[in-house]
Amino acid sequence: MSDFPMQMDNFFICFLRKGPLWTGEPSPELEERQTHHLAYLTHIFLEGKTLVHGPTGDPTGNIRGIIIFKTSTLEEAQALASQDPHVKIGHLIAEIMPWWVGKGYLRGKDE
Repeated sequence: MSDFPMQMDNFFICFLRKGPLWTGEPSPELEERQTHHLAYLTHIFLEGKTLVHGPTGDPTGNIRGIIIFKTSTLEEAQALASQDPHVKIGHLIAEIMPWWVGKGYLRGKDE
């Protein structure tokens, strides 16, 4: 066991939970907004603002997805999350908190 502190990388983890205006009922509006939601997540990923994002298999159905932000501050992560089309209208709520990972621990699935 090492007697020096582990170096950490800082991220912000975002749990996308059902919001006050959540509906699971299919509709053309929901389908269109879902398309915009996925496009937005892809956009901020390609800008280098996120590490990864995706849906969850939460058995309660409350947590609909997770985003790992690579932003410098919590406020920046909150600002980005607030622009998500589902969050904007209250379909989802973004709950964000700091998340520390041992430096170099995050690798691709096949590495």
